[in-house]
Amino acid sequence: MLLPTPDAVEVAWNAEYLNLRPHYRTLVQSGAMTTQAAWLGLTNAIWQSIAPQLGLRYDRILPP
Repeated sequence: MLLPTPDAVEVAWNAEYLNLRPHYRTLVQSGAMTTQAAWLGLTNAIWQSIAPQLGLRYDRILPP
């Protein structure tokens, strides 16, 4: 199995970031989420979305 190129990962990540960013921006602006929580949620959602498309495995690990 071939790994995706760094360029392919960057293109997929940026596209999904632009797709999901408005939702998380709205959550921050409404006060429903802090900026930090929104960033963590956004980056998690991006990786959950793009990892399977790229043939990668993504596991979210939270601190205890």
